[in-house]
Amino acid sequence: MLLTVLKAILLSFSFLSASALPIKDGVSTNSTIRKKASGVTSYPWDAAYQTYGHVIVGGGLTGITVASRLTEDPSTTALVIVAGSDSREDRRVYNFYKYGKAFKSEFDWQYQRDAGKIMLACFAIDVDATTQAASTKLVRQIYKTPPLSWLTTRETIPSFGAVPDPNNDGGSDADWKQWVKGIFGPVAHPVGTCAMMRQELGGVVDGRLRIYGTRNVRLIDAGTMPTQVSAHLSSTPYGIAEKAADKIKSGQ
Repeated sequence: MLLTVLKAILLSFSFLSASALPIKDGVSTNSTIRKKASGVTSYPWDAAYQTYGHVIVGGGLTGITVASRLTEDPSTTALVIVAGSDSREDRRVYNFYKYGKAFKSEFDWQYQRDAGKIMLACFAIDVDATTQAASTKLVRQIYKTPPLSWLTTRETIPSFGAVPDPNNDGGSDADWKQWVKGIFGPVAHPVGTCAMMRQELGGVVDGRLRIYGTRNVRLIDAGTMPTQVSAHLSSTPYGIAEKAADKIKSGQ
């Protein structure tokens, strides 16, 4: 997915490859990308002397999708800047059975950085706690309903001691909220790091994915989603990239 612009640029100064991709009919494999690329270089200064219709910092899931859509017009080009050298033909990269050989090789950058300052703002608005409380309460109800109830003997987390259920209705919303706020924490699939919402509320991008305070700089990745949408996010950023490409092509 696309990295935030500043992070991607800083990373790119160390290890960078630049690909000019006038892609017409989508990208599915490394070989497809290779065949459709008009020029691939591991030296970013080569690209500095050329002009492109679009510059995309960060490849991966959303970056290549955006590049593919934007360059459906054969007269348009896109420069995709990604960290690392052009390693798409290396078997250690595309062969699953050889991926272990990439460890402690030139692909292992030993990348280190200072810890960033992150304001998690978990449950900063009531709807977050309400949603999580309702979902966990529903899980309890599911386990109390046949046929799952036939396969369970007791509840260990959160337990009826932590969230009582005297009326056999799943427990009170207030008790669930209290438990949720005391136990929940970030694990994986982060969203909302650069949320799409009003700037005064802490948002980073507007409804067109443009970063506030910039011109023609957009952020296109899962970080723009202000709330969690599913356990696995991969399909949603594809949709974000598609919509972003449509907005850019229409001049929005």
